[in-house]
Amino acid sequence: MTTAFVACSSESEEVKSAELDINARNLDGNWQLATLNGEAISGDAFFYIVLERIDTKFEIYDNIESGVATSSSGVFQLTQEDGKTIISGIYDNTFSRPWNNEYIITSLTKTEMVWQTVGKDEVQVFVKVDQ
Repeated sequence: MTTAFVACSSESEEVKSAELDINARNLDGNWQLATLNGEAISGDAFFYIVLERIDTKFEIYDNIESGVATSSSGVFQLTQEDGKTIISGIYDNTFSRPWNNEYIITSLTKTEMVWQTVGKDEVQVFVKVDQ
Protein backbone atom coordinates (compact mmCIF):
# COMPACT_ATOMS: atom_id res chain seq x y z
CA MET A 1 0.00 0.00 0.00
CA THR A 2 2.76 2.45 0.88
CA THR A 3 4.67 1.68 -2.32
CA ALA A 4 1.60 2.36 -4.43
CA PHE A 5 1.06 5.68 -2.62
CA VAL A 6 4.66 6.78 -3.17
CA ALA A 7 4.50 5.79 -6.84
CA CYS A 8 1.31 7.81 -7.35
CA SER A 9 2.81 10.76 -5.52
CA SER A 10 5.92 10.89 -7.72
CA GLU A 11 3.86 10.31 -10.84
CA SER A 12 1.65 13.29 -9.98
CA GLU A 13 4.73 15.48 -9.36
CA GLU A 14 6.13 14.49 -12.75
CA VAL A 15 2.86 15.38 -14.48
CA LYS A 16 2.73 18.72 -12.66
CA SER A 17 6.18 19.77 -13.86
CA ALA A 18 6.10 18.25 -17.37
CA GLU A 19 6.92 20.64 -20.20
CA LEU A 20 3.94 21.62 -22.35
CA ASP A 21 3.87 22.52 -26.02
CA ILE A 22 4.07 26.28 -26.32
CA ASN A 23 0.83 27.36 -27.97
CA ALA A 24 -2.04 29.74 -27.22
CA ARG A 25 -4.13 26.95 -25.70
CA ASN A 26 -1.46 26.09 -23.12
CA LEU A 27 -0.69 29.75 -22.36
CA ASP A 28 -4.34 30.50 -21.63
CA GLY A 29 -4.86 31.80 -18.09
CA ASN A 30 -3.77 34.26 -15.42
CA TRP A 31 -0.03 34.57 -14.79
CA GLN A 32 1.78 36.49 -12.06
CA LEU A 33 5.37 37.65 -12.42
CA ALA A 34 7.25 35.88 -9.61
CA THR A 35 10.89 36.69 -10.36
CA LEU A 36 12.82 39.03 -12.59
CA ASN A 37 16.43 38.03 -13.24
CA GLY A 38 16.32 35.65 -10.29
CA GLU A 39 15.05 38.28 -7.85
CA ALA A 40 11.61 37.81 -6.31
CA ILE A 41 9.07 40.54 -6.92
CA SER A 42 8.71 42.00 -3.46
CA GLY A 43 6.76 44.45 -1.42
CA ASP A 44 3.59 45.82 -2.91
CA ALA A 45 4.86 45.47 -6.50
CA PHE A 46 2.84 43.26 -8.85
CA PHE A 47 2.56 42.33 -12.50
CA TYR A 48 -0.17 40.07 -13.86
CA ILE A 49 -0.79 39.08 -17.45
CA VAL A 50 -3.98 37.34 -18.53
CA LEU A 51 -3.58 35.47 -21.81
CA GLU A 52 -6.71 34.36 -23.65
CA ARG A 53 -6.35 31.68 -26.29
CA ILE A 54 -9.50 32.76 -28.11
CA ASP A 55 -8.65 35.83 -30.20
CA THR A 56 -5.17 35.79 -28.54
CA LYS A 57 -6.03 38.73 -26.32
CA PHE A 58 -4.07 39.87 -23.29
CA GLU A 59 -4.67 42.08 -20.29
CA ILE A 60 -1.89 43.39 -18.07
CA TYR A 61 -2.35 44.69 -14.53
CA ASP A 62 0.73 46.10 -12.82
CA ASN A 63 2.31 48.77 -10.68
CA ILE A 64 5.96 48.01 -11.48
CA GLU A 65 6.87 51.20 -13.35
CA SER A 66 5.11 53.83 -11.24
CA GLY A 67 3.83 52.22 -8.06
CA VAL A 68 0.31 53.09 -9.25
CA ALA A 69 -1.90 50.26 -10.52
CA THR A 70 -2.47 50.41 -14.27
CA SER A 71 -4.07 48.13 -16.81
CA SER A 72 -3.62 47.67 -20.53
CA SER A 73 -4.88 45.25 -23.13
CA GLY A 74 -4.38 44.16 -26.70
CA VAL A 75 -3.50 41.11 -28.73
CA PHE A 76 -0.48 38.83 -28.63
CA GLN A 77 1.04 36.55 -31.19
CA LEU A 78 3.32 33.56 -31.14
CA THR A 79 5.91 33.10 -33.86
CA GLN A 80 8.61 30.52 -34.49
CA GLU A 81 12.19 31.59 -35.13
CA ASP A 82 15.18 29.25 -35.19
CA GLY A 83 13.17 26.60 -33.32
CA LYS A 84 12.18 29.03 -30.56
CA THR A 85 8.73 30.33 -29.74
CA ILE A 86 8.56 34.11 -29.46
CA ILE A 87 5.67 36.02 -27.90
CA SER A 88 5.01 39.64 -28.81
CA GLY A 89 2.04 41.94 -28.44
CA ILE A 90 0.32 45.10 -29.56
CA TYR A 91 -1.55 47.36 -27.15
CA ASP A 92 -5.03 48.35 -28.28
CA ASN A 93 -5.29 51.50 -26.21
CA THR A 94 -2.21 53.34 -27.46
CA PHE A 95 -2.56 53.52 -31.22
CA SER A 96 -1.47 49.92 -31.78
CA ARG A 97 1.90 50.40 -30.06
CA PRO A 98 3.90 47.16 -29.84
CA TRP A 99 5.31 45.82 -26.58
CA ASN A 100 8.72 47.28 -25.74
CA ASN A 101 10.29 43.83 -26.26
CA GLU A 102 9.70 40.40 -27.73
CA TYR A 103 10.24 37.37 -25.50
CA ILE A 104 11.40 33.82 -26.09
CA ILE A 105 9.25 31.42 -24.06
CA THR A 106 11.96 29.05 -22.87
CA SER A 107 9.83 26.87 -20.60
CA LEU A 108 6.15 26.16 -20.01
CA THR A 109 4.48 23.84 -17.51
CA LYS A 110 0.97 23.85 -16.06
CA THR A 111 2.16 26.07 -13.22
CA GLU A 112 5.11 28.10 -14.55
CA MET A 113 6.42 29.79 -17.68
CA VAL A 114 9.75 31.46 -18.34
CA TRP A 115 10.33 34.34 -20.75
CA GLN A 116 13.73 35.62 -21.90
CA THR A 117 13.85 39.04 -23.51
CA VAL A 118 15.07 38.79 -27.10
CA GLY A 119 18.57 40.27 -27.36
CA LYS A 120 18.98 40.68 -23.60
CA ASP A 121 19.84 38.54 -20.57
CA GLU A 122 16.60 39.50 -18.81
CA VAL A 123 14.62 36.47 -17.57
CA GLN A 124 11.09 36.58 -16.17
CA VAL A 125 9.42 33.70 -14.37
CA PHE A 126 5.63 33.66 -14.18
CA VAL A 127 3.45 31.40 -12.02
CA LYS A 128 -0.10 30.39 -12.88
CA VAL A 129 -2.74 31.99 -10.70
CA ASP A 130 -6.20 30.51 -10.10
CA GLN A 131 -9.01 32.63 -11.44
